[in-house]
Amino acid sequence: FQATCGNGELLQILNATYGHMEIGKCIVIDIGLLGCQADVTDILRTECGGKLECSLFVGDEKLRSTAPCNPGIALYLQASYACVKSKYDSFEFVF
Repeated sequence: FQATCGNGELLQILNATYGHMEIGKCIVIDIGLLGCQADVTDILRTECGGKLECSLFVGDEKLRSTAPCNPGIALYLQASYACVKSKYDSFEFVF
């Protein structure tokens, strides 16, 4: 997963699913094991929410620990996000 927003915008994760949700991603026929998935929205929000950019490897331990599918099934991440305008265009530090 890789997402980048423009200047003055921050990432807002809308939803994220990890697993093997459909035929067509590495598997072309239903072998009876499809539909295994985990909602990982909170994981992506923790890792990426409020940042200008974010990159998360699909094999990341936080995602893998959800163990949505039986071993041997190729897993992938489906995520949607929005770039929202930050109410702070610049930051000023006062000491």
